[in-house]
Amino acid sequence: MSRLFTGFTIAVLAGVALSACKVRMPTVGTMPPSRSNGQPEQIPTVSVPKDTSAQLVSASLMTAARNIDPEVTNTMLEQGKTIYQGACVKCHAFKDAKQFTPERWEKVLTAMAPKARLTEDQTRSLRVYTLAYQKL
Repeated sequence: MSRLFTGFTIAVLAGVALSACKVRMPTVGTMPPSRSNGQPEQIPTVSVPKDTSAQLVSASLMTAARNIDPEVTNTMLEQGKTIYQGACVKCHAFKDAKQFTPERWEKVLTAMAPKARLTEDQTRSLRVYTLAYQKL
């Protein structure tokens, strides 16, 4: 018990000591004040593309999706994937979309889209994504 109390005491004292420290961390986009004028020095910015891993749609998924809906876009598939991994999994355990037949997916989507309050476009995106993914 005393070892636990000692460890806890040390952690509390360390937290108090650090919070009392007068050193301020620089804000994002700045460096600590330079020694010459005391003003924060701006960090040069570099244009970095957003993480596109979630935005990439495989060619095979797109091909399968176009067989279901010829007007499908990458954005639709991305939205369908996001809905499936977010809204569906929020209430249900994550299941591989390949576990259901296309007929079963149609029944599930017809029943669940209104319960999940999906718009017509969201339902279309989810439908195309699940049916195309099921065919991979």
